[in-house]
Amino acid sequence: MPQTYKPNPFNFLNGCVQPLNGHTNLYRELREAIPVIDAAIYKLVRLTVGFNIECSDEKNTEKINSFFETIPVGSNRYGIYEFISSFFEQLLTYGTAVGEMVTDKRGNLAALFNADLRNIELKKSDDGMSTLVCTGQYGTVEPVKYQNLILLSVLNPEGDSICGVSLLKGLPFVSGILTRIFTTIGENWERAGNVRYAVTYKPQNDIMDKAYARERAQQVAKEWGEAMKTGGPVRDFVAVGDVSIKAIGADNQILDSEVPVRQILEQLIARTGIPPFLLGLNWS
Repeated sequence: MPQTYKPNPFNFLNGCVQPLNGHTNLYRELREAIPVIDAAIYKLVRLTVGFNIECSDEKNTEKINSFFETIPVGSNRYGIYEFISSFFEQLLTYGTAVGEMVTDKRGNLAALFNADLRNIELKKSDDGMSTLVCTGQYGTVEPVKYQNLILLSVLNPEGDSICGVSLLKGLPFVSGILTRIFTTIGENWERAGNVRYAVTYKPQNDIMDKAYARERAQQVAKEWGEAMKTGGPVRDFVAVGDVSIKAIGADNQILDSEVPVRQILEQLIARTGIPPFLLGLNWS
């Protein structure tokens, strides 16, 4: 009977599909599928984000730092560090990051906001020298009214591109191989971990034994099923005749995945530039 293939749950990695909205879905699933990539992004953010604001006047320094420590960021966070952390994380993941300064009625800075790239489009201005941040709904895209309140950063843009290049570029292919290995390991353990048995009854040359072979096979199957039921006391299985019992898959050897998995992880970690020990990998 042919076995049905169960692909990994991360659809974009199966075919390395490049979605139209700036690869955001692809890179989001990439971080979800490979935990070491997600850990590397957070590690880079923690190692990089950290600064002090200093002025010539110490009183101004205290006021500015106090203001930026309490400024709202989005709807449930506070502090300039929260904004910068999310901004830098977005920049590393997607190659492009967009933030916004929210003002009150008097034009004073009141909050900071990290924009969702799925709701953002970038367009070149008419002079061809600057980039306009646009947003909209239902197919209608308009430039943001106050472009001077928008913070746009791109990471290593290629040529004349207005979008940046993600730190994760080049990883979907090897990550797809890694997820297939993990999916196969799970299927193999599902088959071999829960041991299945092949019970074979061989009728003898006796005429009566051959005549009642079917009834005896059914009786053996019933008794074996009762003996193997989960829960309750352990039961013995007693049969008359030539009965053989073998564990299915006991003679097969599961492929060793340590070497290929490590080779792929080396490629992933080399792209991030982080020493493996910072990610909990004790490699010699």
